[in-house]
Amino acid sequence: MKIPTDTLARLSSLLPDASTDDPFDCFRLDNGMVMATNKKFMAVESVEPFEGVYYIRPEPTLIEQCKTEAEWSSVIEFTPVQQIGYTTAITSMGWKCGDNLGLFPTAPTDYDLWRERILQPCIEPLTESHGPVVFGSSDLSALVHSSPSGAIVLEEYSSPLRRATVCRDIDSHDWVGFFFGRIADGRQHVAATVPGWCR
Repeated sequence: MKIPTDTLARLSSLLPDASTDDPFDCFRLDNGMVMATNKKFMAVESVEPFEGVYYIRPEPTLIEQCKTEAEWSSVIEFTPVQQIGYTTAITSMGWKCGDNLGLFPTAPTDYDLWRERILQPCIEPLTESHGPVVFGSSDLSALVHSSPSGAIVLEEYSSPLRRATVCRDIDSHDWVGFFFGRIADGRQHVAATVPGWCR
């Protein structure tokens, strides 16, 4: 399957710098989509069609090469071999990765439930808001950096206690983001209003 290096370079902002054996710390290549999440914010981008679900470790050398080649619209081709648990990669500019970039879970993971838990509840647009959206700057920054234009629009209404908030890139229809607009700090956050001292 062929993935634009620009896509991996951008989506890597949502992944850790070090590789682990946790599927959530990898790119998920899912039937024509590339996904990345930090378990709070998720970005999904449509790419050239392919079948199957694969995990690609965000090795630092891979990410650095993707960032380098992104400005030339390079693509990277992954070849996963399930039987031996190994994934190779080569870019259109000739760079080859000598490491195994694949992660091959031996059992289903919670990541496999993303359609039921994240996507399906968000299919129908909300008609009213239920509670305020709360987020930290570093998380939102990572999500915005993962988008093609670097600018996103949130959905008109939100319900952060009931489902994820949806956002889109201002220019690209091939990218969508999801996040739970709440912070797990044990506090109830009321909606923002203009304070009396500012009037």
